[in-house]
Amino acid sequence: MNAYQSWFQWIYGTGRWLTIAVLTFSLTIALNPQVHSQTPEPDSSLIPIAIELDTDDQPGRVPNGLSTSPSPVADGERGVLGSDDRVLMTSAAYPWSAIGRFEQRDPSGDVLSWCTGTLVGRDLVLTNAHCVVDSQTHELTTDRLVFQPNMIRGQSSDTATAIAVTYGTNFEDGAETADDWAIVRLDEPLGDYYGEVGWLSLPLDQSEIRTLLRNKLHLAGYSGDFPNNLPGYQPGETPGIHINCSITDVDSLGRFFHNCDTNGGASGSPLIGRLESGEYVILGLHAGRGDSNGEMINYGMPVDRWQDAIRN
Repeated sequence: MNAYQSWFQWIYGTGRWLTIAVLTFSLTIALNPQVHSQTPEPDSSLIPIAIELDTDDQPGRVPNGLSTSPSPVADGERGVLGSDDRVLMTSAAYPWSAIGRFEQRDPSGDVLSWCTGTLVGRDLVLTNAHCVVDSQTHELTTDRLVFQPNMIRGQSSDTATAIAVTYGTNFEDGAETADDWAIVRLDEPLGDYYGEVGWLSLPLDQSEIRTLLRNKLHLAGYSGDFPNNLPGYQPGETPGIHINCSITDVDSLGRFFHNCDTNGGASGSPLIGRLESGEYVILGLHAGRGDSNGEMINYGMPVDRWQDAIRN
C-alpha cells in the first residue's frame, strides 16, 4: 500500500467515525429532551412603551453602583410551571431590586401574612390598604409591619419596619373600592440602596391607551402558590413575574382589570412598564380579584388614586 492509499484510508476511516459520532449525538438529543436548551430568557421580549414622561409624572431613581436590567431573571434561573405564564424573578438589578415582600408579624416575629410592596421613595413603600388595615376593626393593624426588599429564596439583605402608614380606605362600608392602596414609611432609607421606581398616570379608561399598553406590562409579586414543586424554592419566598400582560378594561368605580397571572400574597404588586427612554415606571397597583361582566378577573388601582399621597 502506497502513501496515497494509506492517507485515503485514514481520511475515510476518520470520516466514518465522525459520522457515527454525529448520528449518536443527534439520537441522544432526540431521546433525551432535557439536553435541549431552555426556552430563551425573556429579556428581549420586554417590549418598550412609546410614551415619554412629562412634568406631572415621577421618574425613578437608580442608586450609584446598582446595575439595571430589562430581565427579571438571573442567568440560569428560569422556572415555568405548566401553563402558568409566570417565571421566577431572581434578578437583583434595578427595577426588580425595589420590589419586596411586605409582612405582618406577631410580637414574637412570626409571619402572620404577607403582601408585595415596591420602593417608590427613599423610605416609602407602595402596597394595598387591605395589607395594613385590620378587617375586623377597620383600623390600622397592631401587628408589626415589615418590608424585605428583593427577597429571593426567603432571603433579603435588609429588613425595615413601618413607622407610619397612609391608606386610601378602611373598608368600613364593606363596598368595593378603587382606593385599596397604602403608602408605608419605613425606619430605613432602603431606596438609597435598592432604588425607587417612578410612576406614570395614564387615562386607562381610554381604549387607545389600553391598546398602547397591550402585552407590555409586567406584574411581579410574592404569590403564595408560586413557585410550586420547584427544587430549592418555597412558594411565596421568591416573586413570580408575568411578562407582557395587559390591562383589559376599567369599571365604573375607576378600577382597572388585567390578565396578569397572580394569586394571594401578590396583593400590592406593581404593574411595571418599560418606556422607550429606558425608564421603568409603575402603571398600576394590583389589588385582588373581582367580577367583570360575570367573569372573575384581577383588578387594580390606577396611579391617579395614590400618587398624591406619595408626594405629600
